Amino acid sequence: MKFSRQKLVKIIKEEYERVEKEAENAENDPESAEKQLSWMGKSMEKIQKAIENETQLTPQMLELIYTAANLLDTVADNLSFNELVAQHVGDNGEEED
Repeated sequence: MKFSRQKLVKIIKEEYERVEKEAENAENDPESAEKQLSWMGKSMEKIQKAIENETQLTPQMLELIYTAANLLDTVADNLSFNELVAQHVGDNGEEED
């Protein structure tokens, strides 16, 4: 299935609006984050399929994809850093010798 640029822009905008709305209503707990990540994965699959069928993306679409990738990478980096700190710091917050 081939998508036109207009259709791809519409899909990305709809997904972006859905993400914004979900973020407004989201709870700050791990279960909610897991559900959001699952939902984002499904959205990314849709976008990837559309991109595979439409090779020319507008600069706006590329910028949205770039921004989303950077945001996710930042979250992953922060989680990795927190995990590293937890490995080197005791449960009481003091460094181990």
